[in-house]
Amino acid sequence: MNALKGPNKGSGAYQTLQHLQNMGGQATPAALMIQLQWSEKPGRFQRLIIGPLERQRLVFRRDDVVTLTSRGGMFLDPSASPAPAAPAVTCAAPGRPLSPQNRPRARVLRPGAFDYQGIPSLHAGRQVAFHSSIKVQHEDSNR
Repeated sequence: MNALKGPNKGSGAYQTLQHLQNMGGQATPAALMIQLQWSEKPGRFQRLIIGPLERQRLVFRRDDVVTLTSRGGMFLDPSASPAPAAPAVTCAAPGRPLSPQNRPRARVLRPGAFDYQGIPSLHAGRQVAFHSSIKVQHEDSNR
């Protein structure tokens, strides 16, 4: 199996991919061994067939079930792969920063909504007065 091209046609790994596709995309290694008429030990099948296919990301194995990935399906039948969709190009309308639509909405707050600012916080055993983390800059102070 070539690391870039995948399994060669007619090889056990290629036949495994074909059987997986014919079996609905999922099968146990034991079922695949029966389909391939594998007469050697199951560990050897895992090491020589399933392992290289996993490293190629043509299949993945979870809970003793081998599943054909979309990459594995495209490897078997490249014409069945969906054509890559071109990204949609959208144009944003020019922003009008001074229009009322782009200003934050004035919120109506209940009376006492900012009373928490008068209560000091406790930091490292010391009381600290409230201060906002927002820094306001005026246009005339930009230096």
